[in-house]
Amino acid sequence: MEIADKAKERTIYSLKRTEGQIRGIQKMISESRDCIDVLNQVDAAIGALSRIEDNILHNLIRPCIEDILKEKKRAEREEKLIELLELIRRLRKI
Repeated sequence: MEIADKAKERTIYSLKRTEGQIRGIQKMISESRDCIDVLNQVDAAIGALSRIEDNILHNLIRPCIEDILKEKKRAEREEKLIELLELIRRLRKI
């Protein structure tokens, strides 16, 4: 279950940008900046993390399913598929 190199680079870049946003929020709070500005930045960071999550899911789901389908025992395949579906459900709060 590996992310392709380009997708991995984009994901790491996005995570670093989001890390910068979080550091900016910390600084805003320590400087007692306006709460509306802080909350707008928090919303932007949450949106960025959501896009990163989407990207990771998009790039991981196919190889993950391919790995599951390679399992020889039906019970193991079913167990791993259930585990994957539960994880996606949790991530998506379905």
